[in-house]
Amino acid sequence: MEQDGLAPSTGGRRAAQFVPNPNQLPFILSVAIDQFYTSVAVIDFKNQFKSPINTESIDIKQDGSFQMVIELIKRTIKEIDVNQIYGIGVTIPGFCGQQNWPQ
Repeated sequence: MEQDGLAPSTGGRRAAQFVPNPNQLPFILSVAIDQFYTSVAVIDFKNQFKSPINTESIDIKQDGSFQMVIELIKRTIKEIDVNQIYGIGVTIPGFCGQQNWPQ
């Protein structure tokens, strides 16, 4: 934590305010899977990229596509200390039709 000034006060001593130190916050692995391509990047909590956005043409309907996504992730995080990755966000396409909803 880092001190970030003093809070307003209506009387008495003003309280110190603290904010997280951005250099000590963990990272997030972001995986965006689309029908024909996948993008992977590592970002921090201040939305700063810690890796390039790596995009590869991967047809998710083809055999071996899961392993291709895994390999793309491995290439993206090879320069990152994986102990600093706090969470993984994954998006993947899917369709919801009203005919599938319970009545």
